[in-house]
Amino acid sequence: MSAADARVKVGTSSFDFDAPIDRRVVPALKVHRAVLKEQDEAAARRLFAAGVADMDFAVAPCIVDAMTRRLQHPVFGYEATPPALIDALCAWQRARHGWHVDAAHVLKAPNVLNALAVAVSLFADEGDGVIVQPPVFFDFYDVVRENRRTLVRNPLALGDDGRYTFDLADLERKAADARTRVLLLCNPHNPVGRVWSADE
Repeated sequence: MSAADARVKVGTSSFDFDAPIDRRVVPALKVHRAVLKEQDEAAARRLFAAGVADMDFAVAPCIVDAMTRRLQHPVFGYEATPPALIDALCAWQRARHGWHVDAAHVLKAPNVLNALAVAVSLFADEGDGVIVQPPVFFDFYDVVRENRRTLVRNPLALGDDGRYTFDLADLERKAADARTRVLLLCNPHNPVGRVWSADE
């Protein structure tokens, strides 16, 4: 790929997806020696860190500009959610996916894992089954166990073409159990990279 091919223009901004960025300059989790399971710093630097779903591309300049403006105010206290944020989210879903989201139905969560923990607690009782589809982000298992639900594995099937698909027969059997109440669907799937199709 040429340097020109690696540059993508969005609006008035241009992004270079080939520009190397050293993630070790800041304490990035994905390149931490403990995550890489490598105690030797030199050996750790030779490894390609693919164990954590973390981008290696610079964020858009408009995001950096907005954060810089916010940092000019010297108090970092608790803040309310700006109404424009929810409006922007609803507008994005409508324009991008044709999905009309009622703003009153949008709830905030600190991160995806907190949201999954709340969902597991709301929709399954202690001891109930929660389906995960390995290989999947390892924290999915912790969400189930830490909420005292039963982990039910429905492994993805790896085809001869190297592409993962659902094992629907196995999923149907496991979901038929009356005590299995929740499926944690990872989409796009981490780590296999699949974006599930509408039919799937």
